[in-house]
Amino acid sequence: LTSFVKEFGHARVPRHFLPNPILGRWVHTQRQNYRKCESCLTEERIHLLNNICFEWSLHQHGKERTKNMVEKKAVKQAKKPTNHKKPPTPKATIKGVNSMHKKPSALKAKKLPVAKQKSSF
Repeated sequence: LTSFVKEFGHARVPRHFLPNPILGRWVHTQRQNYRKCESCLTEERIHLLNNICFEWSLHQHGKERTKNMVEKKAVKQAKKPTNHKKPPTPKATIKGVNSMHKKPSALKAKKLPVAKQKSSF
């Protein structure tokens, strides 16, 4: 675990850590034991894990990450200009292009009556 902390800078080992699956399961078990049965862990082990900034609950970390994402979104929304026009919707654009290609009704070809011709038989 200490080598993981040195490499990644935290002790949040994923439960299914592919390079070392045993470590992921062990860390998960330590958290479960701490939550369900604190007497299952010795004071010495708790102290050692606390010294490497072991996180006993990942839910708090997730809440902080969600809070940071919400704050970033608010900052991004604040930076957007408020007076810009929205781009036209694709449907409106196609409708506009199609109407440009329509022939005016006065220029449409009209069917002329066919003159009956007398047969010369």
